[in-house]
Amino acid sequence: MRAYLVAVSISVMALSMIACGPGLKAPKMADGSKIGLYVAFDRNISADAEPEKAVQRNQMSDYLELDLPNLLKKYDYDVFPLANVADFVPGPNKYLMTVKVLSYSAGSKGARIAGAIMGGWGGAIAGDKGAAFLDLEYKVSGEKGKVVGGDINLRTTDPNWQVVVRMVDSAILKGTSKAMQKLYKK
Repeated sequence: MRAYLVAVSISVMALSMIACGPGLKAPKMADGSKIGLYVAFDRNISADAEPEKAVQRNQMSDYLELDLPNLLKKYDYDVFPLANVADFVPGPNKYLMTVKVLSYSAGSKGARIAGAIMGGWGGAIAGDKGAAFLDLEYKVSGEKGKVVGGDINLRTTDPNWQVVVRMVDSAILKGTSKAMQKLYKK
């Protein structure tokens, strides 16, 4: 139990350092308006996916689709959800953000427990097999084309899959904010 609390504490500290770092706020417009991010998600669940995997992907995607917009709003972006990318109409200070899940695994609690029991090098390998991971690609584009984007592939041995989602959301926020600040330099 003590090790679990230490792991959770370290995860929370790491997330707060990533999410609360300097320079993540959206640039301020001269007229006081905010940058508009129109966000479209693609869960990328194939029709032949195993039912358990589809349920996990939907659960993670539900969380991602709430958490990322909330994080972006916290850092002064106007966020508008889009059901269809074709609905986006480019304009000044308006950007389309697409987020596509490439692969996801909530990890294996059994493998993490076995790794903890085994300990040592063998335990570390077994625990790694139980790691949660999320691989996605995102792209932000505006009137003049692509602004920023890339693949984010994160893996964590944290027992809470929400931590890996928040880490990915924080990486998207950081990449987007850095690119926007370059665009809107005074």
